[in-house]
Amino acid sequence: MDPHSAQVGDSSATLPGKPFIDVTDLCQRYAVKPRAVYSWLQRSRPGGIYANRPFPAPAGYHGRQPYWLPRQLPAVDEWRRSMPGRGAGGGRPPRRSEPNG
Repeated sequence: MDPHSAQVGDSSATLPGKPFIDVTDLCQRYAVKPRAVYSWLQRSRPGGIYANRPFPAPAGYHGRQPYWLPRQLPAVDEWRRSMPGRGAGGGRPPRRSEPNG
C-alpha cells in the first residue's frame, strides 16, 4: 500500500525513510491543494475561525515550509475528520425569482 494514499484516520500509515510530513504529503493524503493546508494554519491563529479548534501546529519549519512529525499524524487526521464536509453550512441562499405579473 502506498503510504500517501492512506485514508483519513489510518494512523498506521507512515512515510518510510522520511522523518517528517510536509505540506505536499498532507495534500496527497487529504486530496487538497497546498493553499488549503496554509489556510488551515492561518485560520487556526488566535482570532481565526478555527482558533477554538486549531489545526495541529507544525513541529517546525524548513525555511518557510512547515513540517510535522509522524507522531503528529493521528492528531492531524482527527482534526481533519472533525471538519464539516464540503458545502456544510449551506452557503449563500439561492436567488428567488419574482413572479411576473
